[in-house]
Amino acid sequence: MEKELFDTTKPMTDGVRIQMARAMRNKNQTELGNLIGVSKQLISRLEKKEKVDDKKMAEIAEALGFTLEGLRSLSRESIMQISYNFYDNSAQNATFGSHCTQTVNHNYGYDPKLAAEHASIYEKVLQKNAEKAGKAKNTSK
Repeated sequence: MEKELFDTTKPMTDGVRIQMARAMRNKNQTELGNLIGVSKQLISRLEKKEKVDDKKMAEIAEALGFTLEGLRSLSRESIMQISYNFYDNSAQNATFGSHCTQTVNHNYGYDPKLAAEHASIYEKVLQKNAEKAGKAKNTSK
């Protein structure tokens, strides 16, 4: 599936955007269907469509933690940028021994809309991690 998503010979459709967003959130079709109250089969059909109506796209976007605009603006390039930035930041933070760190500087461009979307996602991840930590702390008492 991952190779299909990044096949630049295929057009970027709403269905592909749904597939990419779902993959970014580590959700399968059944899980996404459960989040919005539809079957796995409907999710599969939506992922094959060129254009999905705004109402359904908005439901999917909300279920996956995106705005409608954020989901509609997903592109292969933006996903690659997210991946590159993640690995680039990982490399920058890698420590080799106690006295030296690796520094890598790449400039892949800056998109304020993507940055806002990423910040929103990151805040949600931090909040969920804090909730999990709180639950774990309460159960260990």
